[in-house]
Amino acid sequence: MEKIATISRRCRILFTILGVAAIICTIAMWLFMSPNLATLLGISEPVTITPLTKALGLVITLLPLSIIFYGLCQLIKLFRHYERGEIFTLLNAIILRKIGFLFYLWIACQVIYSTLFTLVLTFQNAPGQKILQITVGSDSILPFIVGSIIILISWVLVEAQKVSDEHALIP
Repeated sequence: MEKIATISRRCRILFTILGVAAIICTIAMWLFMSPNLATLLGISEPVTITPLTKALGLVITLLPLSIIFYGLCQLIKLFRHYERGEIFTLLNAIILRKIGFLFYLWIACQVIYSTLFTLVLTFQNAPGQKILQITVGSDSILPFIVGSIIILISWVLVEAQKVSDEHALIP
């Protein structure tokens, strides 16, 4: 049990650092956004970078960042419970379910984000060079599978908790 607490504490600290790093990297990316950086991020069309572009880009980046941040907060909460020795609880199963559904939300977010990202970077281009691109790809399969597995595991944990509660009531 001590080993679970130690590893959980390390994971909780790691996810806290990742949350702070995600915020710093996102702000830095939009502060230093340039056409070359946009090319590195997968935009092959010419882009116009202005302060308005950077501000709008930062705002739309909050969409996936908020999902990541919420997921990290749930993981931090889960590992805090594990540190305390609270392993098989209903609350942990609910946290796992939320994390599983975040993968589904992530898939939808990626479609919206990639569309808005391209639009923001090109909306100040000359007429005929503005791009509205909706991308749906096979890279959504893995998050769908992972999310489904996590939801199934959380469901099993909830049912196990119910069985455990029923056995606790039997004298």
